[in-house]
Amino acid sequence: MAPRYPTYQRSARLSASITTPPNVDFAGLREAAKGGQQISQAADRVVSFAAKEIETQSKFRGAQDAAANPTGTLEQFQDSGPSNAYERAAYDAAVKISSADIEVKARRDIANSLMEWEQSKGDPTQLQARLASISAGYSDAIAQLDPVSGARLNGILSSAGSSAFLSYSETHLKEEQKRLAAGWNSASSSYQQEIEIAARNGMDIGPTLAAAQATANNLGVAPATVTSSVEKLRLAGERARVRGEFDRAADKQQYINDFMADVGDRTGPARGLFEADIKTLASEMDATLSGARSAAKSTITAVNGATRDFVGAMTSGNRVKAANIAELNSRAEATGDLAAIAAANNAEIVFQATNPMHGANKFTQARAVENAFSFVRNANADTIGVARDILSAAEAIQRQTVTALETDQVSYLNNNGQQLRSIDPADIEAAAVGDPMLSGVGSILAERRTRIDNFAAQNAVDPIYFNKDESRAFGVFLENTTPAQALIFLEGLQNGFGDKASVVLGQIDNGEGNFWADAGAVYQASRNNKFFVDVFNGREYLAEKGDAPLNAADKETRTEITSSLTSVMGGGDLTARMQNVAGFAYTSRLAGGAVEDKDGSLWRRTLQEAMGATYKDDKRLLGGVFDMDGQNVILDPSMSIVDTEYVEDNVNMMSAETLAALVGEDAAGRVSKTDLANIGFLGTNRANQVYLTNAMGARIGSRPVYLTELRNMLQRQGVPRITLGEIGGYGGR
Repeated sequence: MAPRYPTYQRSARLSASITTPPNVDFAGLREAAKGGQQISQAADRVVSFAAKEIETQSKFRGAQDAAANPTGTLEQFQDSGPSNAYERAAYDAAVKISSADIEVKARRDIANSLMEWEQSKGDPTQLQARLASISAGYSDAIAQLDPVSGARLNGILSSAGSSAFLSYSETHLKEEQKRLAAGWNSASSSYQQEIEIAARNGMDIGPTLAAAQATANNLGVAPATVTSSVEKLRLAGERARVRGEFDRAADKQQYINDFMADVGDRTGPARGLFEADIKTLASEMDATLSGARSAAKSTITAVNGATRDFVGAMTSGNRVKAANIAELNSRAEATGDLAAIAAANNAEIVFQATNPMHGANKFTQARAVENAFSFVRNANADTIGVARDILSAAEAIQRQTVTALETDQVSYLNNNGQQLRSIDPADIEAAAVGDPMLSGVGSILAERRTRIDNFAAQNAVDPIYFNKDESRAFGVFLENTTPAQALIFLEGLQNGFGDKASVVLGQIDNGEGNFWADAGAVYQASRNNKFFVDVFNGREYLAEKGDAPLNAADKETRTEITSSLTSVMGGGDLTARMQNVAGFAYTSRLAGGAVEDKDGSLWRRTLQEAMGATYKDDKRLLGGVFDMDGQNVILDPSMSIVDTEYVEDNVNMMSAETLAALVGEDAAGRVSKTDLANIGFLGTNRANQVYLTNAMGARIGSRPVYLTELRNMLQRQGVPRITLGEIGGYGGR
């Protein structure tokens, strides 16, 4: 509720009397005037002038005093009105001044009230009531003093209040119109969304349009605005209807044709639309259809590209997953393009024909390649393309298999779904403890040997136990290890791969050919730790110094010794490799022992050790090259010199039955008693193997005889034997 404004009221009774002008005595003049008419008339004029002058002066003084203290002046007359000219002038002046002052105060209250309502956006009717209260309150205060002045002030203040009210009403109306417009805009957007969804799905939008119109009216929206807004909603609905019909059309081009054919009548798809809407929608549908065609073309292009990629992968020998082929066919079917579908189907045919080749043995693959050749030979114009792809894929797979069989069997199996656990040097070292071939059937080394042995057997090739990365890792390990660690590594290989250990060593890649294979083979044959350490250290010495010590036997001496011992090997690469290993050990011994080897005895011993010999002190006990009846023979590293001499000395005591067991019945049947009494030896390039010869020096039979077997048979035959312990106290092999 608007505050009550105080009226302008008298606040106190007058405490002092009003000062009045002094009285003037005119008795003498009147008496004098009786003397004559002329004097009388003059006196009247004087009196009249004096009275007027006095009244004028009183009015001036009264107005002057009232201006100085209007409030005090009015307080003097609160019980009685003015009685003379002075009082009337003072009263009138005080009323006018007070009226002007009240008008100023009233106008200030009017302005403050307008500001308050503008800030609070209050109710206009409440503002009107307050402005009327201000006008009445202030004008009533003056009306009590002077009704005329009060009426005049009331008119002035009422006019000012009306102006303020009208100003605020106009502003308030504009704000209200904005509020209502915002409300309708929000409602209109919601209605449009609802209408477009309904129309797009083929539903009647009439009820929603009616509801929108009712809402606009309730919000006080101008009738013209309501009409235009509802029309806009209707047009939005018609446009949405067309878009929905187009989206659902099975033949979109036909729908566009029907839509444009209805432009004249506008009773079909184009109903309820203006020409501008028709043009816009036609362009939009054309663009959509063009985009769809472009997208479809791109999809077909992508599918064809994927088909070519898969076929290319297969014809390059690579394995493709069945799930990828299935996905390719699904994508091709989705395009609806017959050519793309046919190409994808051909890719599946290639897959079905060649996928079983991956991981199969080389014989199965050979048959598959032959079948592919037959397919090409019998193909017609429709099938020749896929037939050639099958042949290309089959040949590529076969080539990969052949390469893998020769280089990396482990990777081949891994790439064909037969995952093998990776082996590192730590696995080899761990196998040096115990015998995992016997105690750990599921060990990683046992698994590797079994899987690769089976694969190699299926393909009739030699096994390759490590892939290239593993082989390089082993080589790096051995190149950066100590002799003790290398021995542990070799022992682990022996335990893990048994009789295949030497083969495994030959597959280690250290960038230096067959060094580790050769050095390891000597160790595994003789278990000569000291010799292996010497080989290791000598190799390190030459890598650092470049040349062997100067105390070595001369080249001619070493050549003669080498030739005499290695001639049985037939020369070639194997002989060179053996000399290389011996050369490392020889260098280490020369450097470490500071001995002079002028006669080459140290070189002879070292070379013998490289060929499997074992020495105690300076006496050869086992293995190496032995001169049996003028023939150099490579002994088994376990074959003692005593046993060899025993065989050499007692071979002429061999029975016909023993000979038949060694060389076969047919060969033995052609040997005379003289031949049997004069059995000789002919060396081979293999350790522990010799050919037996007759009295004429001719070879008996075609198969070699194992010296260890000959020894054992002579012993079983009853020929006396002297043991190593009897001659040297050596209890080893």
